[in-house]
Amino acid sequence: MNNHIRDIEQFIDRMNDDWLNDRTENLSRYFHKQVVMIQPGTQKKIVGREAMVDSYQEFIEEADVSDFRIKDLRIDVFENTAIVLYTFRIKYKVETTNYDEGGVEILVLNLHNEHWQIVWRNQQPDIDV
Repeated sequence: MNNHIRDIEQFIDRMNDDWLNDRTENLSRYFHKQVVMIQPGTQKKIVGREAMVDSYQEFIEEADVSDFRIKDLRIDVFENTAIVLYTFRIKYKVETTNYDEGGVEILVLNLHNEHWQIVWRNQQPDIDV
């Protein structure tokens, strides 16, 4: 169990490092081919690995991220399933507008062929992060 938690912590670190450093070609490995994301503040879904990677690419192209931090990382593992919850703070600029936002990210991971993959993702804004 502790090995799974350590693996998932590294998984989260690598994934965030990849998107923060514009290595979107690496992102598909983190997502199941049928991953679902509920878009923040809506009930709309992003479905599928390609659409998920495209959403990261769109954000990277629009925003200049100056800071991204995770805190309060919590991981619960149940055999081949893991629930990951953490709070985050992100500072970025789009055109001439600066943003300083926080939120909560919830991920459901599945262990598939000895590799963790995100099968479900949700972000909730949190003004008190």
